[in-house]
Amino acid sequence: MTDVIDAPRNLLVQNTRPGCVSEHSENLVLAQKITEARYAHFKAASEVYPKSYPPPMAGDGADVFAAADEAGEGTMTYKEVAKFLGRNQNLRHRLQEGWESFNSKFDTENLNDLTKADFMKIWQEAAALRK
Repeated sequence: MTDVIDAPRNLLVQNTRPGCVSEHSENLVLAQKITEARYAHFKAASEVYPKSYPPPMAGDGADVFAAADEAGEGTMTYKEVAKFLGRNQNLRHRLQEGWESFNSKFDTENLNDLTKADFMKIWQEAAALRK
């Protein structure tokens, strides 16, 4: 019975992994299948499955840098990153326990340049703090 839940869930995880571009409507259909399967499982077994989901993948940060680098220059200032992070608080779910360490490195008064490699290094250090 749990395969009916896990199969669409695994597809959804693949479609929403960092750096993957997928069709939103396909993801909605998968999410609906997961919801229906979870309700059917609860009705049949009187238990919630799964009890908890694993956290989303952190990725290497390249996709986050690309999204933050709106001008496409390949470098940004720490201030630009701080503004981006302020608008995109949902990234904290990808870093989990590493979010505070990551977010604290970006000051809105810091105008020094940050390259993609530097950004990815900071991201990966924060991702390593996840439990």
